[in-house]
Amino acid sequence: MLESQAFPSETFLDLDGSSLSVNTDPAIDRKGSTDLSAFELPQLLVKKGYQQSVQRFRAEQIRNSSVLCSDNFITVHGPADILETAAAIYNSVVAIYYLFLTSSRLGTYRPAVLQHELLGVPMPESHITLTPRTRTFKQIDALVRPAMDLKESEWALIEDRVQYTLKDFFAGPESPARHSTNRSETSSELLTFAEYVIRVLSAAFGARFKASAIVFAEANNQVPLAVRIMAIRLAADGEDGIRTVPTSHEDLYQQLRDFESRSKQHDAAGLSFVPKSVRLYDFVEQAGRRIRRSF
Repeated sequence: MLESQAFPSETFLDLDGSSLSVNTDPAIDRKGSTDLSAFELPQLLVKKGYQQSVQRFRAEQIRNSSVLCSDNFITVHGPADILETAAAIYNSVVAIYYLFLTSSRLGTYRPAVLQHELLGVPMPESHITLTPRTRTFKQIDALVRPAMDLKESEWALIEDRVQYTLKDFFAGPESPARHSTNRSETSSELLTFAEYVIRVLSAAFGARFKASAIVFAEANNQVPLAVRIMAIRLAADGEDGIRTVPTSHEDLYQQLRDFESRSKQHDAAGLSFVPKSVRLYDFVEQAGRRIRRSF
């Protein structure tokens, strides 16, 4: 009998039912327990609540002896290969991403999702095999991504939603989304973002256009500002890749004032001001040609 509110801390993906205490209470819910087949082997237990200690949902396959559980869990009985795949999905970031988008509770006032929401998590058609070497959530994600046939750009959206947006609900001011960005010219959040944007644009336009990025950074020895500016360039020829351009505070400020001025004139053209970000689609003149650029 699993009476606790969470899985034992020493277990991961598999739970030995014979290691649990024997149930001594014969009373059951007459309306909710007319069929006990859900507690038979092969069996999978799914924790209803999001576990902030590991920042995942949890599910474990039951071994050796079937298990009764409290209302903190959902028990599922079915073919072993399907339950093994389900265990991988529920422990992956895919489950977090899907439930964050669809659940009426996750990310709002309580992390425990409803049973029908949990059972609605999509499963891949192909089987996912979990071996004794699968011992981390990162390894599980590596198995789930190809099984769900998720492209790199799609996986980036999932990781971004889980790593930044969801954590913003739970961690508040300490969440990664509210930290200052790294100013390194070789490794920073803006460089990673620019790399993904260029990959997506290259996949969409192929050889017709070259995508490149310019990251505007404070000049040496200047205090970092509370804003960052990056330009994405799309042209038929010219430079490619990502480069960082040191810029003075005055130039950055003037660039922002220019954005504000153009927003009043071209609001219908796609510029939107929100508390955290500004986006402008425009053209710049270069060598007598108009180059598409997104700021």
